[in-house]
Amino acid sequence: MKGVLITRPEPGASDTAARIAALGHRPVLAPCMNVAPAAPIRLEQDPVAILATSAQALAALIHLPRGIRFLAVGDATAQQARDHGFSDVISAGGNAADLAMLIRRTVEPKSGVILFAAGAEQGLQLAGQLRRGGYRITRRVAYRASGASALPDQAVQALRGGEISKVLLFSGQTAASFSRLMRQHDLVASCSGVEALVLSEQVAIVAQGLPWAQIRVALAPNQDEILALLT
Repeated sequence: MKGVLITRPEPGASDTAARIAALGHRPVLAPCMNVAPAAPIRLEQDPVAILATSAQALAALIHLPRGIRFLAVGDATAQQARDHGFSDVISAGGNAADLAMLIRRTVEPKSGVILFAAGAEQGLQLAGQLRRGGYRITRRVAYRASGASALPDQAVQALRGGEISKVLLFSGQTAASFSRLMRQHDLVASCSGVEALVLSEQVAIVAQGLPWAQIRVALAPNQDEILALLT
């Protein structure tokens, strides 16, 4: 049985692997990003809501009350927020544009400060858009992501041996790192018989630098839809 390469880091990679195995496929872990949490976020007063585009932000929120409304970009991030104890969690079920719409529907601009727990150098466009709409956004770096230095040996061997049929790419940053690592390991030619399953058209654009057999885009930017491409 050929494998499905999972390029996302933890938290999230193990959950994806379990779901892939339940669908009857063989998961192969190959995290292409290193993620390090930033210092825990402290604010002088509690925000009216917390905004997060990734579950990676949760580790930096240990000092925030769990009753604060938590607005998550997607269902997976929302579930992990609940697992971390947040009780008022709403998922946008999509991407940053969907999250912006969710904020407009659920939070009044004058109600108070919204904490945007973001990755370093990420979320600047969304924060600016919301500020222009009258929202008081306090953006804090919750984690830092950088490209992995190498692929795991198991993944390299599986790619070199033609044992991978599909590669999952959840973000443009991950796709760029994967492309770099494939060149580093002299594995570019291995993509010729592999399908790239990507979260969005933006990720597809970044992935186009490799000679894939096919690039398939999820119908909606969430894990359920990207895994639906496996069936």
